[in-house]
Amino acid sequence: MLGGGTLMATIGAGIGMADATEVVLTGFLTGEEAQTSSAGPMLSLIGLTAMVGSIPLFIAARKNKKKAAASFSFKMENATQVNRLAFVKSQYPAVAYRIRL
Repeated sequence: MLGGGTLMATIGAGIGMADATEVVLTGFLTGEEAQTSSAGPMLSLIGLTAMVGSIPLFIAARKNKKKAAASFSFKMENATQVNRLAFVKSQYPAVAYRIRL
């Protein structure tokens, strides 16, 4: 949310600056009023809201960091295979990834 909000606010500010430049240049050169859109300010507002909304998520992530520890381990697993007309137990190495919830 922080990265997306920053991107949206930056794009919105760019659109707003382009509109402001067009208004100034059109008014200065021709004396007429230029048409502007509300896309720039809306994108900036939504981006800033997303950036502020990411703060509680960072706080919650810091609190839950120790709870959700993950670990890798190597162990031998057993498998039952059919060899000719008999069941044979064999072992194979495996990588385990454990997430504690």
